[in-house]
Amino acid sequence: MGSGTLVKGLSRKPPKVRCVDTEVLDKAGYEKELKRLNLIAHLLDQIPYERVDHEQIELPPRQDRAYVRPPADTQTYAPERYRVK
Repeated sequence: MGSGTLVKGLSRKPPKVRCVDTEVLDKAGYEKELKRLNLIAHLLDQIPYERVDHEQIELPPRQDRAYVRPPADTQTYAPERYRVK
């Protein structure tokens, strides 16, 4: 069998994509999301944290540039991870 052939009966299915804007979580799904976020917050609270003082940074003045933003339909965006409902 070559590297590009598929086994009979098996097919390459596209991965499931979650449409965040159109999918509505039921109450159980929403509670599961909140529990997951609460667990992450709890784990981060277990890590010792101290604020580190540092010197103030001086930035040079901004440069004037003739920047034109490309059209939005040519851009790619990362999906939202969390959203307040």
